[in-house]
Amino acid sequence: FNAIRITRTPFREHQADWSPDSQSVVYLSDRFGNNEIFSYSFLEDKESRLTDDGEQKYFPRYSSDGNWIAYLHGREEIRLIDVRTGDARPFIQNILVTGVGISGPFAWSPDSRWIVFVSQDDNYFNNLHVQPLDQTMAKQITYLSHIGAHSPLWSPDGKFIIFDTVQYRTQNQIARVDLN
Repeated sequence: FNAIRITRTPFREHQADWSPDSQSVVYLSDRFGNNEIFSYSFLEDKESRLTDDGEQKYFPRYSSDGNWIAYLHGREEIRLIDVRTGDARPFIQNILVTGVGISGPFAWSPDSRWIVFVSQDDNYFNNLHVQPLDQTMAKQITYLSHIGAHSPLWSPDGKFIIFDTVQYRTQNQIARVDLN
């Protein structure tokens, strides 16, 4: 297959994520000022704008089943877009996301029922939290004095989460949280 160009703007389009079925891609574009989320359908050969408000957005990510797109809305909220309807809704609110890392401050579980995210507490420590899609409260799962925590990632079987951490050293380390 040959590569194809899907956008033709002079603006930045970045932080792309493939749908699990590889039939579309979601990405950010700053063509209207702040980052907005767009998707491109390869089947329809069509681009669609998914968000339209003044707040910055970051890290749009498809759920493992392809039914949802989660994204960082500002620095204190994770929102969800229902792929079937296009409706967006707040999901995780009143958090302070820091330590974004390359792959982002949150990740979907393999069964698409949970999101793990990094949040900073009142003592400026970063720890991991998880929240199921059908609940409104997150549960903290690490209680360490992380100066930085980045890039959480679920294992393919959903039994543990790994993440990049900095405690009292300048070198990052990989930590693992086993889940029950």
